[in-house]
Amino acid sequence: MAVDLLPGESLYRIGVNEDCPVHQITVGGQNFVRYSERVEGYGSETRRDRIKGSVVRMQEGQLKIIMQAAKNKVIRMTKGRKSRARVYDKTSRNYRLMRNDMPILRFMYAVPLDTINNPFEKTAFPTLQETQGKVTPELKEAEQAEKALEARVPARRSRRNKAKAEEASSEDTAKTES
Repeated sequence: MAVDLLPGESLYRIGVNEDCPVHQITVGGQNFVRYSERVEGYGSETRRDRIKGSVVRMQEGQLKIIMQAAKNKVIRMTKGRKSRARVYDKTSRNYRLMRNDMPILRFMYAVPLDTINNPFEKTAFPTLQETQGKVTPELKEAEQAEKALEARVPARRSRRNKAKAEEASSEDTAKTES
């Protein structure tokens, strides 16, 4: 299948890897999905081939735009009655940094299509974090923010554990006083 491309355009396979807690991420005007389908045939003879990610046309500088937009987004896993994952924008006024926030660059990939031999092959593509110079300034910034957050935000405790910790500290102070 021949595709007519404009000057400066290339075909990329983009998506999120299997480890990503969400099935799709939209960033920089592109939708990064886990799987898409190629549909052939009609009616009862319809055949669907499941492929990783999706194939899109991208301009030369569009990957840089995606990287810039991705540095402001994180995935947050929440636990409770149901385990959930959501994508949050760090520039939003309601955003608050939490311990379990993960940069989305860990899960996204964008691979030029001409480097892929078989699009149906079950291989893991390198993530944008791995392909963009290993440690970019954005990733360094995200890692530093994670470390600062871990130092600043104590692990959450249940009421029972808080009460036990307070009892233990009061017992320790009583022992030191006597």
